[in-house]
Amino acid sequence: MPNTTLSRSLLFGLAILTLVLDLGSKGWVIGALASGAHPMVVSPAQAPTVVAAFAARSVTAEELKRAATDGLLRRYTPVHDLRADQVVTAAEVGMDLVATEGTGLAAPRRTRIGGHDLGKTLGSVVAEAWRVEPDKIQGVLDHFVLRGAGLVADVDRALPGDAMVALEERSVPVIDRFCTLVYAENFGAAWSFLATAPAMVRHVLFVTITTLACLAMAWVLWTRRMATNASAIALAAILGGALGNLYDRLRFHAVIDFVLNFAVFDGRTVSWPVYNVADIGITVGVIAIILESFLRKPPLPAPQAAAKA
Repeated sequence: MPNTTLSRSLLFGLAILTLVLDLGSKGWVIGALASGAHPMVVSPAQAPTVVAAFAARSVTAEELKRAATDGLLRRYTPVHDLRADQVVTAAEVGMDLVATEGTGLAAPRRTRIGGHDLGKTLGSVVAEAWRVEPDKIQGVLDHFVLRGAGLVADVDRALPGDAMVALEERSVPVIDRFCTLVYAENFGAAWSFLATAPAMVRHVLFVTITTLACLAMAWVLWTRRMATNASAIALAAILGGALGNLYDRLRFHAVIDFVLNFAVFDGRTVSWPVYNVADIGITVGVIAIILESFLRKPPLPAPQAAAKA
């Protein structure tokens, strides 16, 4: 018999709401924030200046000028002469490449050919950096790759029509000296657990465990076997969060995180691992179930039958 009075539609609706909020926020993060490995790439071809091109992405002129001063604003041009089977030589070391589409992780993806890549094929180097299947890497090189063409110093001028501009670092302060939105990819579990494990082992392990957990939680919600309405709502939030992170692992082989909390004590910065909306749903749900189990009063024992006279 069901232990909770809440309907299945309400419980699964709460799970779907958590999932939608998680995926929607990550979609904004992928397009709006930038990092060294995940630059924000725009084309100024339809805009009079670099500033105007970035304005549509809510990047201010002050941010761009600061990025240009710090060497984080770069110009890229399309390139179509790269071969996956070409061997990396000294001439390719330092080559700065960005894939705008076609990667196994959230695009755009940036990588720089280093001295440790000498002797390897270009295809193997960028396929590993961008998580692209070896048989698909040539197509990415042919259609979606940009090559670095120098820094952008003047953000108030126009660039050649075929040029693209990449902003490498950007964050959005939310609460000064406490919370900032950043772009991050977690290849492991919580606190980056197993992030350095072999990629295939890590991927199969996390996807399998998360899928089984989601199926189990869905069954519990469907049969409404949670002890109370509060614990059922908490489990629905956990399910929605788990589905959001599972989607990331299936699509990107990593979980997209973006909320960074930190504090400064005596000049030292102490930070919490970057997290996302799915993690909030999971954490709050788990804490709620634990607290509810401790605070819930046990049922009173059934009164014993009166002794016979």
